[in-house]
Parts: sequence; C-alpha cells; structure tokens
Amino acid sequence: NVTVAILEDGDPTSYSAGEFSFGIIADVQWADAPDGHNYAKTVTRCYRASLTTLGDAVDWWLRLPEPPLFVAQLGDLIDGVNNEAQLGQTDLALKLALDHLGRLPCPSVNLVGNHELYNFDRRQLAEAWWLQHGDKEYYSFFPAEGWRVVVLDSYQISLIGHSEDDPRRLEAVEILARENPNVSPDGKDGDWLKGMEDAGYQRRFCPFNGGFGREQLDWFRSELKAAAEVGERVLVMSHVIIHPQACGGGTMVWDYEEALKVIRSEEAAGCVAAVLCGHDHRGNYHRDDFGVHHMTFISPLSGGKAYGLMKVEAGCLEIQAPTINDLLPDVEGRPSPARLVSVELKAAAEVGERVLVMSHVIIHPEACGGSTMTWDYEEALNVIRSDEAAGCVAAVLCGHDHSGNYHRDEFGVHHCTFKSPLSGGKAFGLMKVEAGYLEIQAPTINDLLPDVEGRPSPTTINNGSVLGPCESLKLQLSDVDASLVMEEKKISTSTIADQEIVAA
Repeated sequence: NVTVAILEDGDPTSYSAGEFSFGIIADVQWADAPDGHNYAKTVTRCYRASLTTLGDAVDWWLRLPEPPLFVAQLGDLIDGVNNEAQLGQTDLALKLALDHLGRLPCPSVNLVGNHELYNFDRRQLAEAWWLQHGDKEYYSFFPAEGWRVVVLDSYQISLIGHSEDDPRRLEAVEILARENPNVSPDGKDGDWLKGMEDAGYQRRFCPFNGGFGREQLDWFRSELKAAAEVGERVLVMSHVIIHPQACGGGTMVWDYEEALKVIRSEEAAGCVAAVLCGHDHRGNYHRDDFGVHHMTFISPLSGGKAYGLMKVEAGCLEIQAPTINDLLPDVEGRPSPARLVSVELKAAAEVGERVLVMSHVIIHPEACGGSTMTWDYEEALNVIRSDEAAGCVAAVLCGHDHSGNYHRDEFGVHHCTFKSPLSGGKAFGLMKVEAGYLEIQAPTINDLLPDVEGRPSPTTINNGSVLGPCESLKLQLSDVDASLVMEEKKISTSTIADQEIVAA
C-alpha cells in the first residue's frame, strides 16, 4: 500500500475534530457487456472488469485492521447501457453491485450520477432503499466529532431523470437552449460537442452534466454556515466536479461558479476541507487558492485498482490505496505518495519487527554512481532514520543501476544494489534471513553484488544442493532498541534484478 497525505496545514486548535476513515470508489459503471467507449470515443471502458474491481475493493476494505465507517460510492454504480432500451439488465446489474457492497460491515453512501438517471427516473429513485431521498438526494451527516459530510445532488437541474413537466427539467431546457443550442430539448438528439472544442468552460453545458439549482445552493450555504458556527470541518461529496481545474474543464456542474462562491463565502469561514468527486474517469487533483482540496477519483473502468481509503484526522486527510496513481492521478500539485513508509516503519518498530525495504530505484547515493537514486531519496532516508522507525530497517534492496553497488550507512542499514544479468554474469542468488544477519548465497557473489569497498568478503560453502558449492557472504545486522526482539524465524528469498529482455 502507498498513501498520499494532504491537508497537512491548518490550525488544529480551531476545530475539535475526531478521527474516522471511509472507503472511496467512483464510477464503477459496470455492465455485462463487451468493452465500450466514452461519448467522444477516446477512452475504452472495461465494463465487466469493473465489477471485478468493485469486488476486489470490498475484499481490500475487509482486510483492513479496522473497517471503514462507511464507503463513499460517488455515483454511476452501473452503466447506462443496462437500461431497458439496451441490455434490459438494470435490476440485475444493480443487485450484483450492491451485493458486493453488502458484504461490508458498514453502510455505503451512494451518490446519484448521470448513469443512475439513465437507468431510473426520479420517481423510482425516491423509492430506492439504497439512497436517502432519491428525488432530492442532498443531505448531511456527522461521521465524527468536529466533522460534517455534505452530500450534493449534481442533477437537480437536469434533462435526465425528471418528468417532462418537472420545473427542474424545464429550467435545464432553458439553460441549454441559451448556452448550447446543439442540444435538443429532449437531451437525446443533437451533436452536443459540435463547435465546442475551443469553447473553454462553456463545454460543460451538455446533458451528461447537470446543475445544483438555487434551492440546493441555498441549503448548501446554510449547512456550511452552521458547520462554521460550531467549529466543524466539512467534506463535500458531489458526483459532478465543482472546480474546473479538478477536471479537463468540461465536466463541471453547470453552476459550479455559484457553488465555489458558497464554499468561499464569509459564512463558511474556510470550514470546507475537501471536495470529493467522480464523473471524469481520468481523475484529477487541485488545491485551490483557499486551501480546499478538490479530488476527482479515477474510474475502475480504466482498468486499474481505483479504490482506497481516506483517513480523516484533525490536521490531515490521508489517502491509502493499493496504487495511489490508480485512484488519484499524479498531476501537478498532488503530494507524493510517501507517508505510509513512515506509518509502516512505525508499526513495525512498535511490535519488534525488522524490515527489508525493496525499491527498484536506489535510495542511497553511495549505493550507486550518484545519479540513479529516487528524486526524493533524502526524504526516504529521513523516514528510515526517523525516531518512529527506531532502527528497524535491516536492508534496502534495489536494482536499476546495472553495475550494482553496496554501502552500509552510518545507521547500520545495508544498501544492496544488485547487478543486472545484462552484464553477462550469473547475477542471481538467494538471501537467507536470520535473527542477527542476512546471508547472500550465489553461484558467484561478485556477479550479483559487486566487490566494492565495505562489502564483506565471500566464502565458499556447500549448501547441500546437488549443484555443489557456491559462495556466501554475511551482512551483520545492527543492534536495535531492546524493545525490538526478532523471533528466531528463518526465511529466504531469491534475488534477481533488471532482466530487461527485448525480443526482435
């Protein structure tokens, strides 16, 4: 697991905030159908695989040391192709998706996205047990002391979901007739994006987006005012994106400017910590000038492990995921996923474990030629040497620099950079891990870990194999705090790095 910690600043004395965690997934959009494409035919959608990813997400949440308080399912749980006009599998698709979420010992907070409205109208959603209200799906709840979650409905003003004479639909017809005449009043016909390539944020005026509307925005303002008055921080959830820099500039709610004014108002007093959205399957991240984190999460339709956990603390939101970049893309301004290293080492130290760190790119400059380290190697070394880690790291095993290297730093950590088979030698071996030392065995040690200053000399041993003798060297482990007592367990792992095979 890796994690990205955001919202590191802020005055924790201003808010008496509790701690909690919740799962995150957006735009599962599954269907029992062959892979398809988005509206613009530019992105593949893996419909069946997305349900598998939802199941994997539930399994991952179940394996956590503590279950999340809830799961934020940010809308579009099933795809529009399930509807009666196409596959006719709406009810079955929804049941299979909700069955996965039902395996959790916590509720899911399900938002309404456009694909819910391709499958159900508002009358049907008003009777849906898996929603709070359905017709007007905006509300708030209080997950922990000092925190409020505000759930918004991005399609209160919309061409989809409402009856023909619903005032909210009639308002949408009027807006789109004014802002994008390519759209027909029924929202089905017309070349929505014709001539809109260079229209900037005007591109948002399409039927697959929608608006909050005045009634909901007034309610939103009152919620933030109430939160600010009692010192609460607020997490806002909306299927459709509120900040144009948290998407490609065309998938925001129609009235995003009004929503941002509410968030930035004097009444809100800076209480909003983050806005969590889906809708734009590529995801995005932007921290605005007011310190609000706008997070747009990637869809499982893209094929990655697009799910995770948000841990909420007084001064920090911490996102954990199997692969952060599969959930929240690596864009300018997004923090680097490094903090869990510190969390992991602290946890190891607290229970007396020793740690082997593996990284393809090298962490210590003296374990390479000085130019093949990770960009943030200094921060990584600070984590390894931190008080929380308490000297639990025994060794760092790397590849990347084909010539290999070895360095034992002043903290007793062995930095081993293993040679590549591209060099032509027998660059493979075995590491035996015991309580007081690491033993590397190989046909030829120098072919795996080069003979550099400071590296122990190998000896020839007979390891009992029918292959006959091999070479061995031992890396002695440093003493650590007396509270770290390593059990007398022996493990071994084979080692090989940088094969880089190319077939012509």
